[in-house]
Amino acid sequence: LKFDALYLPAHSVEIPLIASQLHYYNLNPVLLGGHLWQNDSVLQEDPKDVEGSYFVTGFFPDSQAGTTKDFVNAYLQRFAAKPDLVAAEAYDAAKLLIKAGDGALSADDLKGQLLMIKDFDGVSGKTSFDGKGEADKEVPVIQIKDGKYQQVQ
Repeated sequence: LKFDALYLPAHSVEIPLIASQLHYYNLNPVLLGGHLWQNDSVLQEDPKDVEGSYFVTGFFPDSQAGTTKDFVNAYLQRFAAKPDLVAAEAYDAAKLLIKAGDGALSADDLKGQLLMIKDFDGVSGKTSFDGKGEADKEVPVIQIKDGKYQQVQ
């Protein structure tokens, strides 16, 4: 059995166990995951088992992107804690509404303005709307490298 990558939609406490078992049996695929990988328990056991893995997340508070970094610093100063996904998405939602509200004269106009937004650089990623109400979002891609989370996109 040979495969290049394996998607593990597992909870953060399960990931190190599964990764170590894969390596024990000489299976060394690139591991892929979702937002549940963004948890210190993934790196606590033996980070070499998850080294080189990738996952996507809705918000990466350690991002070096200017918008995100400024938001995290302001949030830390105000609340003495790092923001989470909900805080980031709420912030982006408010900023999107403010942007769409500039010049809107009615609720329908606000909706129309919101649907025309393209490439909004939010703290949780870049957002555009397709004109039909669906958001197209570029989310952070994280790699585990040198035993740490590093944003690669």
